[in-house]
Amino acid sequence: EIVESKEPTSKATDKNVFSALAALAHFLRKDAPDVAEKLLKFLEGAEFGIFESGMITGKGGKIWPNGHAELMSLLLRGWLEVPEMRYNRVLVVGGELWVTDGAKFDTITQIGDLFNVKLKLEEGELVTFWVGDILKGIYHDKSTDGKFKGFRTLWFRVIAVDQTEQTIKIASRYPDDSKYNPVQFLEVARIGSFTETSRQRSILIDSKENCITFLDHVNTWDITPNMEVCWLGRKDRTIPGVPSTAGYNAKLSNIIMSGKIFQYDEITGTDYLVPIDKGTYVDGQRYAYYDRVSAPGGLWLCVNEAGTTQRPNKGSSDWLLQVADGSTPEPAGTWNDYTNYVKNNIVTLDGDSYIALRDNINERPKKNYGGYLTTGGKYLTTGGKRLYTGDINPAWMLLAEKGLDGSDGVNGKDGESILWKGELPSHPANPQNGWSYRNTTDGKSYVYQDGSWYLMTIDGIDGKNGKDGISITWKGDLSTPPSEPELNWVYRDTDNGKVYIWNGNAWALMVVDGTDGADGADGKDGFSVFITYNDQLSEPAIPTGDGTTGGWHTNTSPAVIWMSQKVAASATEGTWGKPIKIKGEKGINFITENYSPYKEYKVGDVVPFNGGKIYCKKDNTGQTPVPILSTGGKLLKTGNFYLLYKPLAVNTINSEYWEIFVDKPVKEEIEQTFTAYFVGSPNVTPPTPILTGNTLGWSTTVPATFNWVSQKRAISIAGGSWSKPVRMTAEDGKDGINATTRWLTSNTPVIHFNSFGSPTPSSVLVSCKKQVGILPVEPCSDLYLTYKIYANTTFVFQSTPQKVSSVTISNIRVDGIYYVRGYEKLSDAQAWNNNFTTEYTITHVEDGKQGERGPTSSAPRSRGPFVQGQTYVWDEQWRDHVFYAFEGVNISFMVKNYGTSVKTPPSSPDGDNNWVSAQVWDYTATNTALIEGADIAGFIFKNKKMQSRDADSDSGEPYLLLDGKTGEFIGNKCTLRGKFETSKGGNRIIIDPVEKCLKMINSDNKEITRLDFFVTSTRSGPRLAFDLYNSGIKKANLVITGDGLSIYDDYIYAPFFAVDATNKRIKINADRMPLGRDKVGFNEVYLDGETLKVKKG
Repeated sequence: EIVESKEPTSKATDKNVFSALAALAHFLRKDAPDVAEKLLKFLEGAEFGIFESGMITGKGGKIWPNGHAELMSLLLRGWLEVPEMRYNRVLVVGGELWVTDGAKFDTITQIGDLFNVKLKLEEGELVTFWVGDILKGIYHDKSTDGKFKGFRTLWFRVIAVDQTEQTIKIASRYPDDSKYNPVQFLEVARIGSFTETSRQRSILIDSKENCITFLDHVNTWDITPNMEVCWLGRKDRTIPGVPSTAGYNAKLSNIIMSGKIFQYDEITGTDYLVPIDKGTYVDGQRYAYYDRVSAPGGLWLCVNEAGTTQRPNKGSSDWLLQVADGSTPEPAGTWNDYTNYVKNNIVTLDGDSYIALRDNINERPKKNYGGYLTTGGKYLTTGGKRLYTGDINPAWMLLAEKGLDGSDGVNGKDGESILWKGELPSHPANPQNGWSYRNTTDGKSYVYQDGSWYLMTIDGIDGKNGKDGISITWKGDLSTPPSEPELNWVYRDTDNGKVYIWNGNAWALMVVDGTDGADGADGKDGFSVFITYNDQLSEPAIPTGDGTTGGWHTNTSPAVIWMSQKVAASATEGTWGKPIKIKGEKGINFITENYSPYKEYKVGDVVPFNGGKIYCKKDNTGQTPVPILSTGGKLLKTGNFYLLYKPLAVNTINSEYWEIFVDKPVKEEIEQTFTAYFVGSPNVTPPTPILTGNTLGWSTTVPATFNWVSQKRAISIAGGSWSKPVRMTAEDGKDGINATTRWLTSNTPVIHFNSFGSPTPSSVLVSCKKQVGILPVEPCSDLYLTYKIYANTTFVFQSTPQKVSSVTISNIRVDGIYYVRGYEKLSDAQAWNNNFTTEYTITHVEDGKQGERGPTSSAPRSRGPFVQGQTYVWDEQWRDHVFYAFEGVNISFMVKNYGTSVKTPPSSPDGDNNWVSAQVWDYTATNTALIEGADIAGFIFKNKKMQSRDADSDSGEPYLLLDGKTGEFIGNKCTLRGKFETSKGGNRIIIDPVEKCLKMINSDNKEITRLDFFVTSTRSGPRLAFDLYNSGIKKANLVITGDGLSIYDDYIYAPFFAVDATNKRIKINADRMPLGRDKVGFNEVYLDGETLKVKKG
């Protein structure tokens, strides 16, 4: 039986056979591409291509029956989920590896300039990003043919976070460039945050720089060197404040280590052990190899590799004396010429201090012997040679010049005082150190210090009740007893100072001076206040015991910086409080004069030096901040010249006495917003959170769902007060009612008056419009419209309110200001009160008068940083501007006054009498060159040319062109209203619109040619005049007009002859002709009667 192709469901048996077409429908072909419509199982695996196994030399691919596979490569467009990843036991990460929060983008929806991104997270996994986070990702791009196209770095800012939907809303760093939009499967890392300082830290492992970098304070798109707080590896680039980062380096805050430190010498190739300074030698203590101590005799280095307990001395083999003690100078008072001075005597003279370099008598000290550089009697090595000072063996060396008193230092921080809180029944809540009060329950007084209340005083026990007293009547101080006394009258006798009482019969003595009673028994000792002091600069540890150990003592002295106190029964009992600083640090003394090697400097002085500022760490005179430059073996004379120093840098400064001064930055404490979440029931209001917001069921960690939130603004999460709980869940409300908006509008907000006082327009229409919801705008007649007219600020008129859709103002005046209002109530409109719904204002403007001619325009000229000694100007051609630094910030300045020149630098960041800040709108917009290709107000600036955007439709040439390189000026229509000169001097041409003429001026500033108008009472025409000069003296004048040509000589300036073009003849003025042969020379013309003759021979 033959099974045909139209019977695909027939089963194969031993009794049938498939036709060729039926076989094609049931069996896969091996000689042509085919499709399997059902599941295929390869029970023994499958091979692809010519398969050869091997990690390096293998080819093809294979899948084994147990599921193992060996392939050349694998491209997944989704995600890969595996229980274990093996990288041939080597993990390779290309580019950057970030240790921080991260996620992978799943689906992306664009909403305007923002993107809603679904993150690829497991169910229940939280989004680790916060609002304000800065995200960075590197996108591996491919072209349409599947080939690698390159990498692209993308940055995003987190705008919102939805934990429920596991989505974030982000904004691109470059919203106008689509190639920086987020892409699916992009993996991003949080590198910083614009708002949260706690999320500005991360770790970067970078294969390009071969470096591990710890980042902090990252609050911008780009990472700057100050954000790299710690790194290990290469930084082959310039970093501010670091001389060089070539090679492998490390940047750390502190190092804690054990063992030794070796320093490699690149010249010798030897490793040298670095000594460990152990301070002052302690007798009996064991010191290790290369420990260095200070002991009698100098500075000693332990050279015994096994260590030693031996005391350092010159005979010891365990110790090496590195630096010997110096001799001690001895004060010798004021210098005089009869005392024998010995070496190291210190004397004063004219306010200056000197030290003797050798024994001497009657040798007066001088500041600078011979005008040469003083080096204290030492050699000055220059160019490999030795050079003595100007005086080979001077007797004295200047120690310190007479100086001025420094400014007062900054006041120190106030100490803590006891703050009396009054009488309370129990301890007050949230006490602070120094709080004190009287407890009305037990009658005792307490003071709070470091977590405990200490007893200060206790009320005394009430005494027994005395006998009832008698009522007396006080009569005052009298010299004699009062008359007609009554029982119990009392007075004081001013004669004997005694007090008497009338007992009914006589005056009896009532009060006399008493005698001292017997001493009472000693009471029980109360608690005392104990105070201890410490002199060290840094904050010491809290004292213990009686407060006399660890640098603490009970002696007050000017050196005391810290104190601690306690209230206890004895000095050994109780707990000491936290150290309180009671002495302020020495203030900074800013000195304006540049550093001088002959001036005495004190700790705290800040001195200008070598283009920067230096801070004095140790009192000194002549301790130059950096070494003096070598002079190549020549004498270095310094009498009237500057000393030459090496550049001021960290590696050149004399660090024992000086350091580079940098103003301390002011750290401002910034309030932050903190949020706490409460799950609970939406129908039961929870208690307000306290403290850090993680109590009473509240949490600052965002849960998956929550019903209540509370927020506060504070500097830290422990400060401030939380707001009342706000419910965040609610049922959907009913649809709202469409809003109705009403407003006034007009096409004429300003009425224009020309110079003749005529307004444009002559009347103004103000209309009322309204819009309901999103329906079309329509006229509104719901309001009462009225308007008021003011003559500037004086009321003139108010119109009658009408319920109309528009009003017309026709009574226009040149000083008028018009206010139009719409009211819902007629009474409000008539009263013109503030219950109006909408208002519209119309003002006026008049044509201005012709202004005075302004100063000559000058081109801005950038001169770079200010240079002392150069001259800066604002003249007809240039207006100079410079950069000058204040507190390390470069500020741009320009010359302030036209027609002046300036040589002094700006004295203030806001400018002075010579300079004005160039960082203002007027300068930026009008006085500086525009950027290449700028299109401003219809003009294009490009290739040093300014041309109009509009051009001739036929030729394509711009209507106006100004070439800044060649000076060429081209315009289709040009009207010149001012004088035009080809140059300011020499031979030049002038076009003068005022005189309506064209002139030619020679180099002697004489007018030699003039083209103007010949004007009479009946007509006008052109006139051309030529003046001929000889040695600066006019000799002749030629004038051509419509009447003809006239020539004038240098005597009378009357016409000599004229050409009559109409009658074709020449008219000669006979009165001007010489008469007779004897009046002229050879070949000259003269008049003989009525005959014109030429004299010959």
